[in-house]
Amino acid sequence: MYFKFAVLFGVVLLFVDTEGFVKRDVNATAIDSLKKNMDEFRSCVDKSLANIVGEVNEDHLKPLFSVIGDQLNRFSKAFDELTKPKPSPEED
Repeated sequence: MYFKFAVLFGVVLLFVDTEGFVKRDVNATAIDSLKKNMDEFRSCVDKSLANIVGEVNEDHLKPLFSVIGDQLNRFSKAFDELTKPKPSPEED
């Protein structure tokens, strides 16, 4: 019984709520304006990143590279230890 009321209530809401949907035509000028703004934004980000990268020299990055190298060495040693074949007891 409750199911029938719920279905009827849902159908009524569906018919009443259809007037709330708005369909609007998108004109070409809005899309062109959006494309232009996106291109300007991309160029601004590219220029900013290029300026940031231009200010960094290799002396600033040496400590970072040494830390990364140490971590990679530790990882590779641990990987080698974990993946080396175990000696079989039959070889004794």
